[in-house]
Formats: sequence, structure tokens, C-alpha cells
Amino acid sequence: MNQHQWKTNIEAYRQRERQREKQAFRAFWRHDDTVSTLKECLQRLTKGDLDEIRKFYQFQGLSQLSKQDLVDVLSDRIPDEFKNALELLDEKRYHLILELAESGGRVSAESYSHSEALHLAKSGLAFPVTHDGEYRFVLPDELIEAFHKADTPVMRKKAALNTEYVLLMNGMLHYYGFMQTDDVIEALASYTGETVDKGRLADVLELVPEYEKDFEYDYSMSGYNDLMADEPHKIERGQKARPELGFYPFSKQELLETGRDSSKAISQKMREFKRVVDRNYDIEEDHLEDLGFEMETAIRNGIDTQTLLDELQQWIEIPDEQMLGELIPPLMQAHNDTRMYDLKGYKPTELIEQERGALNPLPTNAVPMKLNKVGRNEPCSCGSGKKYKKCCGK
Repeated sequence: MNQHQWKTNIEAYRQRERQREKQAFRAFWRHDDTVSTLKECLQRLTKGDLDEIRKFYQFQGLSQLSKQDLVDVLSDRIPDEFKNALELLDEKRYHLILELAESGGRVSAESYSHSEALHLAKSGLAFPVTHDGEYRFVLPDELIEAFHKADTPVMRKKAALNTEYVLLMNGMLHYYGFMQTDDVIEALASYTGETVDKGRLADVLELVPEYEKDFEYDYSMSGYNDLMADEPHKIERGQKARPELGFYPFSKQELLETGRDSSKAISQKMREFKRVVDRNYDIEEDHLEDLGFEMETAIRNGIDTQTLLDELQQWIEIPDEQMLGELIPPLMQAHNDTRMYDLKGYKPTELIEQERGALNPLPTNAVPMKLNKVGRNEPCSCGSGKKYKKCCGK
């Protein structure tokens, strides 16, 4: 297949995907706003949609029911279980249900992404409708009543606590890479001042959309790892090699801020390295931000110096040794200033006095690397036929 045909096929695939997404979007918002009761909302759904809601509420022994029988059972049981579901929501979703209950069961969904709306619908927490071209969420009458009975200061405190769980875990795992479940429980209890139940935490995390979590659970390791952690098993081994070293003691505020937006947690030295790149290259701001994030992520994963240089050359072309000498010192300073997974969130510079022989922070005045000769505009070495910058060099 020649390059022209390859591009044609890719574009055809993308067009099909865009068309499929449009069809799914229209189907999702296809219902008009003429419902009030829970049974009316459920009646509109497919059997598959109803099964998703059944699983959300963990109703057992209903999978073999017909659609109509399942609608009858769900409409009868959900109002009684709604309070238990509310206890597991974070603030964003809890406040949406609050707004729905206080607005007669109707609010605009225009500010919500399709992914957010889909998550709410699959959970049976709100139902999508369209009214005069406007996308809306509907909360049935029975659930409005159930919410008003359940809504208390204690319930709202639980929603705030659930939100903190997610943000703190985003922050911790951004710096630590991997944590055993027991370590997560202990850390959350310390930061929140509350006893953390392992089962309840798992239920809370299950209800948070994947796109709001920067981590995942690894069943084989009985722990959580950051999505940017390349080799959790290797990280865990590195952490266990330092049993005397605890996890770096971040403040609660530091972790919450990182949990909200980890891209802002880039080190000061990496910012200085980005300025050097910006000074020497005509590079778009977004591209420069991505470069800094990728370099720091690679360093946190414990990448070796030559591979780090190879990673850099996937972003910018280094034409000669003079430019290499310009870039290496600030890059090595950024390396030594980055919090690393296997160091449990510490920087090499913070542990240099304790482990000078083992850590070996990289010298900042040497060029211990060789250039990767594959240019950004040259054919990619993977054999795809594309330019390097359009393939593995993205």
C-alpha cells in the first residue's frame, strides 16, 4: 500500500468514526421532554440501558427479566435506594442533582460534555431529553422527593469528602506513581482526618467517570497506579528498595491543586528548560507545554539519559553538538529537580545527602549522550512510510 492510499484509508476511517459519533449523539438526545415519572423515563430506554442502571444500583437476580418486568422492578426499587447512591457521589454530580431537585426536575445540559451526560444516564441519576433544540437533564418526580428527604448537611459533607478522595489520589499518584491500597487508605485518612472504609472508597471511585481520574486500579498488584506510570511493577520494586524512606510529605493543599490540574505541577527547572527551548526554536506554545509535560513524565518514570535525549528529539531537531551543549545542562537540572516515582515523590536533589552514592544526580555540565540522527522531516524508522514528525515523532 502506497502512502497516498494509506492516507486515503485513514481519512475514510475518520469520516466513518465521525459519522458514527454523530449518530450515537443524536440517538442519545432523541427523546422529547414529555416525561415526569421514573417509570416513564425508564420505559424509553433499551434493555441494555436498563441493565446498566441495574448494575449501578447493584440489584441482583434481575438479568433474566423482560424489559417491561425490569422497568417495573427498577421504578419500584430505585427511589428506596437513591439515598445510598447519593452518599457515593462527588460534589459535581451531587450539586447537579440538587439543582435538578430545586428546579422542578429540569436543568440545561448544555454545559456538560457528551461523556458526562452519558455517565449520568448510565447511572440512572439523570435522564437526557431535548426541548425546543435545547439539551436537558430530567430528574423524575419520585427521585426529586427522595432527594429532598436525603439532602442534609451530613450528606453534603460526604459529597465534599468523596471529591477530596479523588483529588488527593490524583495528586498522590501523580508524584508516587504507584501505591498499595493500604497505603492509599492510610494517606487519605491522614489528610482528611476521617476513617476510610476500603469498600466504600472503591464504590466512590467506581462512580467517578474515567476521564476525571488520573489513575487506575491494578488488580494484579492490589494497588493504584498513575496513568502516566509506564511500569508499575518496576516502580514498586524501586520503592521497596528504600524501606526506610516514607512517601514525600506533601501538604494537603499541594495534592488537591495537583489533583485538579497536574499539568501545573511541572518543576521550576523544567520551566527553565522550556524557556531555553523557546529561545532557540520557533515552537508553538501548546507544543512547548506538551514537550515539558512529556519530558517530566519520562523523568518521573526513571528513564535513562540517552533515552531521554531520544525522547527530546521526537519533539525538536538538534542539528549539532553546539545546540546539544546548549540544551543538556538545563535538561539535567530539570532531571535532578523532578519528583520521581521510585523515590516516593522525592527529588534526587532532596536525597543527595542521604543517598549520595546510590542516587548519582546527573552532572549538569557534561554531554554524556549522542545525537539521534533521525530528523523530524525524514522517513520514520518504524517503516510506516510517514515522516518521523507525523508518526513516532508526534
